[in-house]
Amino acid sequence: MARRNRRGTKIKAQPGRGITYLRRTATRKGIFGGSRAWVAVSVATWGYTKLKSMAERKAEVVFSEEIQPGQRVIISNDRPTVD
Repeated sequence: MARRNRRGTKIKAQPGRGITYLRRTATRKGIFGGSRAWVAVSVATWGYTKLKSMAERKAEVVFSEEIQPGQRVIISNDRPTVD
């Protein structure tokens, strides 16, 4: 059964909420609670999150300059497009 808010509309699942819940529970029950199985789950979820952030592609700004009215920008790869 889907969860609903006060207005009665469905609450959509947010990406990453499951892993966050699992990581918090595993840290609480494993590291602070003393359960070895939960420690393993905690290490796995923290590792997964770290690897995911390291593998994420990030945009890199190569050039930035203010353009005045009347100026134009030409983007080229220095290869002729027509032989």
